[in-house]
Amino acid sequence: MSPAKPLQTFISYSRVNQQFAIRLACELKSAGFCVWMDQFDIPTGARWDEEIEKALKECQIFLFIMTPASITSQNAKDEVGYAIDHGKHVLPVLLEPCEVPLRLRRFQYVDFTRKSFKEGIESATKLLSKLVNETGTSVSETAEPVSGISAGNEPRTVPTVKGAAAHRIQLASRREGKFTSKLITAGIGLGIVGVLIVATIILRPLVFTPPYSPSPIPTTEPARSRIQTETAEPPTPTIPVMPTTAVLRSFTEDFYSYEQWEMDWTLLFRHGDPKKESNFKYAIADGNLIVDLTNEFVWGYFLYNPSVIFNNIELEVVVANLRSTDTFGLICQFSDRGWYEFDINGGGSFRARYVDTMDSSRDEDRYIIDYGYIPGFKDSYATPRENTIRAGCDKNNLTLFVNGSELMKHVQSRFVLEQGQIGIAIRSYENYPIHLIVESIKVNEP
Repeated sequence: MSPAKPLQTFISYSRVNQQFAIRLACELKSAGFCVWMDQFDIPTGARWDEEIEKALKECQIFLFIMTPASITSQNAKDEVGYAIDHGKHVLPVLLEPCEVPLRLRRFQYVDFTRKSFKEGIESATKLLSKLVNETGTSVSETAEPVSGISAGNEPRTVPTVKGAAAHRIQLASRREGKFTSKLITAGIGLGIVGVLIVATIILRPLVFTPPYSPSPIPTTEPARSRIQTETAEPPTPTIPVMPTTAVLRSFTEDFYSYEQWEMDWTLLFRHGDPKKESNFKYAIADGNLIVDLTNEFVWGYFLYNPSVIFNNIELEVVVANLRSTDTFGLICQFSDRGWYEFDINGGGSFRARYVDTMDSSRDEDRYIIDYGYIPGFKDSYATPRENTIRAGCDKNNLTLFVNGSELMKHVQSRFVLEQGQIGIAIRSYENYPIHLIVESIKVNEP
């Protein structure tokens, strides 16, 4: 049996250890394992508690990162209890010395306190492969003692034949239910298609109109009207209109004043609840853009001058005070066809994705272009620290750097967005308030 078999491994951890958890998840995914982690696998806009409960139910393997913070977390205790009570394969990972909970002492575990990260990953992949390959045997045999308690003194937990049989019956019922659902769905779909075909034949002559073709965006001063050019009166001197090409295309935003910022940048909301939009507050102070979000699921987008369209652009932003619950995004190729978004999570991970519309919630995994751990990320748990984020969009060639480290270099072929506006995005989820400091924005058109 290959390690790539889609048995889902749920990673449980404390927020204090989020950077390690992200790094571990990326390594296991690269090794071919099906890993579920909240930072990567909860769809944007979904409720975290519901998604975590669903993933716990569906996982077969439960990986728990043990530290003093995680063993005292009530959420972690609940997850551990659920996993053991429901017969999940359990793989503890000891990251920091701590008093291991009694219920976890009988499980074989990986000890990162005695190994380098590379050696720990090798041990984790071996043990995880073993668990994936097991179909009904016990995984409670202890290979490495924890807290001075040996394996021989602890009872082993072996699934009963009755429990295994019930599990197989449950899986069979699940597959049968899915098959029946597919047949019903297919029948309904065929009926709808038939009705649409008949309606199209009957109504086509009445409702057919030529397809809409958008006119190109003018790049020069519009022509004067015929009334103005044919009048007999002498023309009145006017101030010449600044052509579109005079708008800055390569610049550094200096946050000179609130009024100037509002002239150059437009604020839009996505997934917007009008009542919550008042909880997105921003100001220009001390040469910085200060943003405060005081409610959950408030997503604000600042877009640069809509008359300036780029097809090859580099956008670099210095932002401070990114914490694990915060998400800051860089945007390019924004248009009515969608855009590319580079989301940086304050816990030290990134996602590059395609988004189709401001009204959509469809940025699940199928719209993710790349994701991963950010080496050298500067968290702001204790004090606000700066991170420099640079994204490049040359038509569909996408690059991302954080603090000088290249995270992705991707030729995007699934979605074709060759030009559009640029912008930044600030989001809150279930945890708030959020206080971000944008220190500079550099726009460079090569």
